[in-house]
Amino acid sequence: MSHFSWALRAATAGMTILFTVWAYYQINDVDPLKWVAIYALAALFSLLFMFGKLASWLALTAGIICITYAIYLLTQAEFGPPLITIEEWREAVGMIVIAGWMGVILFYQRRLTSQAVEVN
Repeated sequence: MSHFSWALRAATAGMTILFTVWAYYQINDVDPLKWVAIYALAALFSLLFMFGKLASWLALTAGIICITYAIYLLTQAEFGPPLITIEEWREAVGMIVIAGWMGVILFYQRRLTSQAVEVN
């Protein structure tokens, strides 16, 4: 993580904490095992990224799975206000946040890799 800017360090730490908190809040969910595992893996991937140990293919796979599942959830959701009370919408937003963060991770992994190659 020596090449990380302070902003990237803060964002990565923040997302790790956020996903950990979200995993904790899923304990009382109707299907807690699935959602705790999803958010715990997102927190783990973020933590691994922070220490330079996350394989790009894991972040890519997680992002693709999350965005695909979000699309599936959105096609199953009931439309109409208030949207925040509809479970599928909240779950889809969580998947979109994870997919977006995995995209950020992939972007910075590629950027950091290309900077390391230029230095050598």
